[in-house]
Amino acid sequence: MHLLFDDDGNFKAGTVLAATDSSFQVETASGKRTKVRASHVLLRFETPAPALLLQQAQSQAEAIDVDFLWECAPQQEFGFEEMAREYHGHSPSAVEAAAILLRLHGAPVHFHRKGRGRYRPAPPEILKQALAAVERRRLLEEQKQRYVDMLKAGELPPPMAALGVALLVKPDKNGIEYRALEQAASELHLSPLRLLLARGAIASPYRWHRDSFLATTFPHGAGFSSSLPAPRPMADELPLAPVPAFSIDDSATTEIDDAFSVQFMDDRVRVGIHIAAPATAIARGDVLDQVARGRMSTIYAPGVKITMLPEPWIAQFSLAAGRVLPVLSLYVDVERDTLRPLARETRLERILVEANLRHDLLDEQVTETHVAAGALDVPHGRELVFLWHLARTLLAEREVARGKPEPVGKIDYSFVLDGEDEQARVTIRPRRRGAPLDLIVAELMILANSHWAGWLAELKRAGIYRSQSLQRVGGRWLPGRVRMSTVPAPHESMGVPHYTWCTSPLRRYVDLVNQRQLIAAVRGEVPPYPANDADLYGIVSSFDAAYTLYAEFQERLERYWCLRWLRQEGVTRVGATVLKPDLLRIDDMPLLTRVAGLPMLERGQRVELDVLGIDEVDLSVELRLHRVLQEAAGRLDELEEDVVDGADAGGEVPAAVPSTDPAQGG
Repeated sequence: MHLLFDDDGNFKAGTVLAATDSSFQVETASGKRTKVRASHVLLRFETPAPALLLQQAQSQAEAIDVDFLWECAPQQEFGFEEMAREYHGHSPSAVEAAAILLRLHGAPVHFHRKGRGRYRPAPPEILKQALAAVERRRLLEEQKQRYVDMLKAGELPPPMAALGVALLVKPDKNGIEYRALEQAASELHLSPLRLLLARGAIASPYRWHRDSFLATTFPHGAGFSSSLPAPRPMADELPLAPVPAFSIDDSATTEIDDAFSVQFMDDRVRVGIHIAAPATAIARGDVLDQVARGRMSTIYAPGVKITMLPEPWIAQFSLAAGRVLPVLSLYVDVERDTLRPLARETRLERILVEANLRHDLLDEQVTETHVAAGALDVPHGRELVFLWHLARTLLAEREVARGKPEPVGKIDYSFVLDGEDEQARVTIRPRRRGAPLDLIVAELMILANSHWAGWLAELKRAGIYRSQSLQRVGGRWLPGRVRMSTVPAPHESMGVPHYTWCTSPLRRYVDLVNQRQLIAAVRGEVPPYPANDADLYGIVSSFDAAYTLYAEFQERLERYWCLRWLRQEGVTRVGATVLKPDLLRIDDMPLLTRVAGLPMLERGQRVELDVLGIDEVDLSVELRLHRVLQEAAGRLDELEEDVVDGADAGGEVPAAVPSTDPAQGG
């Protein structure tokens, strides 16, 4: 005897080897033996053979018109054998009964399953709706296949062209465009991204790196709403500072947050550090505050700048030359000869900004030799000479506190793009840190940030602090992770007992929040953020996440333009310095990369590498060792050693060696 049975929704047939009241031992056509419950048996037959039954039944089932079958079916629940008898007009054979079973089971739109071998015809209205849905799906599948065929033939379907990066950044995975992309990419053995690039849906690798970030971070666009209020005219109730100020920035800087003043007195010198004060007009919770909090920071990357505040508000408070503007000032009195600190005072006031000095235009004149000689034929030359000596004193004090000198010789890189988007020609300009103007700005910003952090802590007022502890790793003291919290703690790697960010309120939200707290302290008012304010914890978390995201984007675009420069200049061989066994820093650019198969080389060893290939999509460069240079291995600067040791301890290796905790700006 043979059986047709239901095996988890699949119909199988086999020969009975043994039987009990509740089950059968069955051997299927493949030779497999299985136990079948009696309740799962649908049909018992003698002929034909099990394999032949299924074959003949399937053939007959395909010839049965399902619409006619539905019209013939009773309106109530029925069994398949009952339907087979009605359909054929006689007691059905095993093949005829099995054919009806297969046809009923294969038409779930027409017949609803009610049990093993039992069905009920769909009501007319429900059937009509279901058939319409099936037709829609069929048409969509046909459309999807047309898209697949177009993609494989080198064409781009217009709906996919309109979607662009959205197909990958925020895809509708049930949409036919995304499903067609996945299918075509799979059949062409390409990634979806590379297929879209090849078909022009994404114009270039540069557009992908830039636009995917913008689409994710600013889904409604990076511009500001036209409904935002305009800044109000400046009030003049704040006292006017008795001395003009000057700023020191790069020529490309438009958000000028900080400026300086110097007053020479009989036995002392009063140094003023003046910070733009947008917090005088942007209150906690107002519309502009919500906009700034939504962005958390200005975003900087080669060819991309997205400000935290709208341009009219930046223009209102940026310390541009020739204007009288509100500032939060820290005045530091020092002895004229010894530079010993005498007093410090914080004021909220207005100040005349007399000049905007640009270090990229003055670096060749404001050299260490010229400053040390006291001979500076530049605007505010006398003040700059004094501030340089003060900055050197402040640096020396921090070096004593941190237990080692600050690293010197670190190179920063700027990217100058001549042209638009991916067609731009890139120039990478190195600039060595430690120039006199750099030192002045850095040390005075550290002074202001550390003093104001200590003042808030002394007043027991809430603030957002930054701290960093030193950790002993392999016999060396290395800086741990910089942490932001509402609790003050030492910043050991900078050598200060407290630290916060207060000096860039036009471009960092944390600075704007801290400035509100400082202004309330100056005025003797209740602070906008009380201790243990839950909002502060949320700001810390959101700022950390946003700042990390923006830094990754900046590194991503810097890496892209490094690779573009190699291709643009036709570079086939580069010099590099070994940072660890398979990690190297390419000369003259902020580019770290791994090179497989290198011999064991000492840290700092110089090598030459052949450039075999550049991939601007995944931002990789294929390199091969050409030769190990015979020159003595160089010493890594301290910043790079910290990065590499951090990577050795399990940290991530960044695309470019980052700076330490920035004192000025970002």
